This record gives sequence, structure tokens and C-alpha cells, in this order.
Amino acid sequence: MSTAKNVSRYVSQVAKDMPHTRKRELTGSIRMIAAFLLSLSGVGHAVTVKYVGDVDIANITCTATPRSSFIREICVDAGTRRVATQLNDTWYLYCDVPTSVTSDWIGQRSLERFFNAYIKGRYACST
Repeated sequence: MSTAKNVSRYVSQVAKDMPHTRKRELTGSIRMIAAFLLSLSGVGHAVTVKYVGDVDIANITCTATPRSSFIREICVDAGTRRVATQLNDTWYLYCDVPTSVTSDWIGQRSLERFFNAYIKGRYACST
């Protein structure tokens, strides 16, 4: 099981009895801390991507997204234009995503609305 899933399960246990607004603050903070600690470890960080399998995201730029309860993390490999993103507890991979689209997405106030309008269904990876 990946470290991200362990962190997510731990956060869910700790936050289950908290009011919704406090729960979002706590989960966002813990995810940011976990991402920071993982980045310091120097150890490869693989995630299991739906329909693909394990993908190493250690050497690509990942952005934790605590302001979204649905989109947890966006990882962009600008060299290959591949984007791995965690939607709830599941990772998905998108291919040939223009740099301008990923930059715009990360800067949006509503990450989910942008994802549904400009990412979902448009950048499927061929297997």
C-alpha cells in the first residue's frame, strides 16, 4: 500500500468525528506535511494508477491541493506532458496535456470544475 493511501486512511480515522470545515483544514494540512516529508526522503514515490499500474512520481512536480475535497494532488511531468492526479483515493493518468492547461488548472479556484470542463475525457493515455 502506498504512503499516500496510509496517510489518507489515517486522516480519515482522526477526522471522522470533526465538523466538516475543520476536517477539510486538517486533511489538507496533513497531506501537505506528508508530501513535504516524502519530498525530503529522496526515496522513489510510486502510486498505483487506475488502468495503468505503478507509476513513480518522485522526479516530477506534484502539487498538493488542500483547497479541493475531490482533487487531492496534481503531478505534472512537463517533459512528457503526462499528468497523474489523485481523485479522492484513486490515481489517474492523463497524456499529452498542454503545459498551459496544467498551469491554468493548478491556478483555478475550483479545481474540480476546471477538471470536468477541460481535462476529463480529453487526454486519455493510449495503452
